[in-house]
Amino acid sequence: MKWRYILILVVVIIQVGCSGKVDTKELDTKEMQDETKTSNSSVDLDSGSELIATSSNPYYAVRLPNVADYSFMKTKMLSLEKARTWGDAYDLRQADLSDMDLSNEIDNLSNLVFDTATIWPDKLPEDFDPTLIMEIGKNPGLGIRDLHEKGITGKGINIAILDYTLLVDHEEYCNQIKLYDEVNNSGLAEMHGSFVASLSVGKSSGVAPDAGLYFIGASNVTTVNNERVLDFTDYAASINKIVEINNSLPKEEKIRAISISAAWCPDNKGYKEMNEAVEQAKKEGIFVISCNLFETYGFWTYSLEKDSYSNPDDANSFKPYSWDKWIEMQSNIDGFIPYYEEAFANNFQGEMLLVPIGSRTTASPTGQNEYCFYSDGGWSAMEPYLAGLYALACQVNPDVTPDLFWKTALEIGELKEILKDNQKYSAKMMNPNKLIEKLQN
Repeated sequence: MKWRYILILVVVIIQVGCSGKVDTKELDTKEMQDETKTSNSSVDLDSGSELIATSSNPYYAVRLPNVADYSFMKTKMLSLEKARTWGDAYDLRQADLSDMDLSNEIDNLSNLVFDTATIWPDKLPEDFDPTLIMEIGKNPGLGIRDLHEKGITGKGINIAILDYTLLVDHEEYCNQIKLYDEVNNSGLAEMHGSFVASLSVGKSSGVAPDAGLYFIGASNVTTVNNERVLDFTDYAASINKIVEINNSLPKEEKIRAISISAAWCPDNKGYKEMNEAVEQAKKEGIFVISCNLFETYGFWTYSLEKDSYSNPDDANSFKPYSWDKWIEMQSNIDGFIPYYEEAFANNFQGEMLLVPIGSRTTASPTGQNEYCFYSDGGWSAMEPYLAGLYALACQVNPDVTPDLFWKTALEIGELKEILKDNQKYSAKMMNPNKLIEKLQN
């Protein structure tokens, strides 16, 4: 498909928030030509994208996916033993706990997933406040909000995210969207898209709340003979689409980073295509931030956890995950763990960069103003965090490169140690304020 992008500025007054629509056919041709001269929005006229509008942001979307259907989770729960699980956490999303006595369950409530639809009982542990936990979890942490107060918010910088179907009109990020498109994708909104978009550009939970967002929805899973099979072919095509979009944008609006919360290895279909697409994006000056940074850039990451109540701006609230727990987070990617372990044994040198992923609140795909708290964000939380931080770096230093960004982050980070098989490895803890200050000079 040949892509054509033109610049259009649309002034819209609506009262329905992020779900308002405009029929572009009603715009006078001359008015469109005049507005083209001053616009900073882009659209693919050939993709079937439709103009969507909020009170402050016109953007284009190939469609607006409906909210996720979590009706199967709306159950009356009488015991935590009967609760669903999310990894090793209790999954209490949508659950009605009103008849339970959780007074003595503080330990079991230290690792959980819940959302704004969770109905809590009156009998809760004295030191357990779901509302407070939800609010604390919105803070990106490590002083990011101090940067926001200084006006360092990613304003004027565009990034892209490649992930699953997005609830496009969620209040948390709808005003940051420039374009929502899809590659061989359909269906309802999914949690993962809302999760990563929030962590990157969310108005209350994002590292770069004023950065522009180009989002491509796709899937890396197909079904063969009723079995789940990983297939990254559509992901590779999505990266190529982002590159094509980027080539149509003026210099000052280029996409500076792509966040891909996924890992791939030679056992997966589309592995070669993914690496080729990443290389092409790199040639175009786009920092492709994925779980495969160790392979595509030689950058090594590791994750930090924290408890739900501790201050996210205090570095002492964070500690590295155990190696076993951290690596087990990728057990759903066929063949990845042994591939990563071998790469680490053969290629790791220098230091790992520690990125916070624990105890975060993000948009929920179940409604435009609904949210969800996750005790563990998994590897998926690292990429949007880094993409948002790179947007802040680009704002203060337009000439920053992935190498300079990474080198500086390691240079100013606090030294920590990672223990693996009784051997210690060096790591540096992310320090956003020092990083941005260094890159400004």
